This record gives sequence, structure tokens and C-alpha cells, in this order.
Amino acid sequence: MPLSIVRAKGILWSAVHHEYAILFSQAGPSVNIEPVSYWVAALFCFRKLYA
Repeated sequence: MPLSIVRAKGILWSAVHHEYAILFSQAGPSVNIEPVSYWVAALFCFRKLYA
């Protein structure tokens, strides 16, 4: 991470794990990345209704 970034937090999409919403948080040297939910578009019932 660049030294000028002090804090960052957000929801990410990954091309490798595209069905998961991933929470990214960074404060100083501490970085945390964890799956928090599924994207609605990745749910089978959503795809079945709107595909």
C-alpha cells in the first residue's frame, strides 16, 4: 500500500471469486480481507427468475 493512504474500507468484487462480496479494510499497516456475503446476481434463485 502507498504510504500516503492512512485508512481505506470498501466492498470488492474479485474475478477469481466472483460470487462473493469481499470486505477490504486497511488502517496503517493492518490489512484485512474477508468474504462478507454473496452478490445478489450470483444467487441461483435470482438467476432463475431474471435470466
